[in-house]
Parts: sequence; C-alpha cells; structure tokens
Amino acid sequence: MSTISGLAKKGDLLLMDKFSHASLRTGAKVCTAKTVFFKHNDFKDAERIIKKTKFNRLIMVIEGVYSMDGDIGDLPTARKLCDKYNGILIMDEAHSLGTLGKTGHGAEEHFDYKVKADIICGTFTKSISSVGGFLACSAKLREYYTFYAPGLVFSAPLSAYHCGAAYKAFEIIEAEPERSIKCQQNGKYLREKLVENGFNIGDTVTNVIPVIFRDIAQVLTMHGYMLDKGFFTAAVMAPACPLDAPRYRICATSSDTKESLDNIVKVLMDGRKNVPESEKVTKLVALLK
Repeated sequence: MSTISGLAKKGDLLLMDKFSHASLRTGAKVCTAKTVFFKHNDFKDAERIIKKTKFNRLIMVIEGVYSMDGDIGDLPTARKLCDKYNGILIMDEAHSLGTLGKTGHGAEEHFDYKVKADIICGTFTKSISSVGGFLACSAKLREYYTFYAPGLVFSAPLSAYHCGAAYKAFEIIEAEPERSIKCQQNGKYLREKLVENGFNIGDTVTNVIPVIFRDIAQVLTMHGYMLDKGFFTAAVMAPACPLDAPRYRICATSSDTKESLDNIVKVLMDGRKNVPESEKVTKLVALLK
C-alpha cells in the first residue's frame, strides 16, 4: 500500500495488472494518480492503454507470483514496456520471495537477473514467517519514501521479536538454498498429481496452487468434509477470485513429503466424490458453452 500511495501522484498513470493483490489496490485507492487495470499478464493490452492515455509519468505494477493463481509475472516484457515509455516498474515479491529462483531470491533471480524492477515490495508474513513487510529501491527513492510512505511515517516499528524472526528467516534462505529447490520440486509434484486426477489448477507453475471449482456451495461443503478428515482447507471465493471460480489455495512447502502431498490429493478426491457439483451449476455451465 505504501509503495504505491507514497509514490503515485496526480498526473501519473498507475497501470496495474488485473490480478494485483488487495494491498496494492488499497494503495491505488489512497493515491491521486489515474489508475487503470490491464488484462492479466497481457502487455499488449497494457501498451494499448498507455497509447490512449495522457499522463506525466508511467508507473506499472506487477507481481512476482500471483497469489491466487500461482503464475509468474512477465518481468522481462514489463521491463521492456517501462523502458519504452520511461516508466517506473514496481514488483510485489510477497509470494515469490524464498520460493522462486535457484536460491529463493525471487522473480529477478528466476529470470537470471537479466531484467530488474525499479522498486520491489513484499511481506514478512509468507516465507519469512514473521510480521511486517519491506520496500527495496534506490537510496534516493528510499530517502523520499521515508517522508511520503504512510505505512512508514504513521506506523510503529516492528517489535524486536518480529525483526529477529525475519532476520533469522533470511539467514536460513541464504544458508540453505536447497529449501527453495525442494519447495519448487514439491510444487511440481503436487501440480502433476492434481492434473492427473482431473483437477483444474489454472495456469500455476509455482508452489502456489489453486484447486478451482465452479460451485461455491460445493467448495464450502467440501471444506467441512475435509475438516472432519483432519485437513484444513481455506475456501476462497469472490472478491478474492472470480465469482464462477471458487477455489482452495494450496501452498506446497519444502517440508512436504510425497506422502503428505499424496494425502492432500486423496482427500480432495474423496471430498469431490462425496460432495458433487450441484446439478444446477452443471446444467448452467453446459448452457453457457
């Protein structure tokens, strides 16, 4: 929120991916820039918007890994477009830090550091397992943000305990890069098993894996069924995802085993069998086709 609201001003074009996280959208609501969303990972649509819009400065916002779909932001194309129109590129690494790249350093490492964002923001609440967040940029921008980022100016600092936990998590990522590789391997294994058994996982290529359904009632009832079996599955629905695509979001971790991942697939299969999709939804989908 602070990354955007502290930087984007009146006269700027704030161009954001349609799947941008709620925290980024909050920053857009707080700032005075003209905000426009382009189709997800569609930079032809982004350039179309740029060409038809008058602005003083372009600020583009993408994510390293999209939180509800698990696909990777097209950093090289976003960078190329920003360079073409003298824009500033912001990338949210909340879900890619610690999980993407050869050593878990995120989307820039995933693309071999051939392209970089101008500003990276993220959170300590995912792979870092703490509280708070971060904003990484040039020294000049950092000095600017010190006075204009509301989350920094009007918030108390993290407690020593949370700082210590975050610091230790970064130490582990640096010292044990094999954890990131194992996380990626487990994500690949789980994706393959889900697809093999007929589940819709969308376009994910990471350890963030949506298991997408069409019937909200089915998803909610399956949640109860799986909870009785000892599996907690947080159901996700609109506005966090499209109304007709409710889902469970599963994050494969480095501590998972093939057995634990197989058990996840099995309980999802059992849940789907015992709680079938509503006939009304099935008929409606067939009519729409």
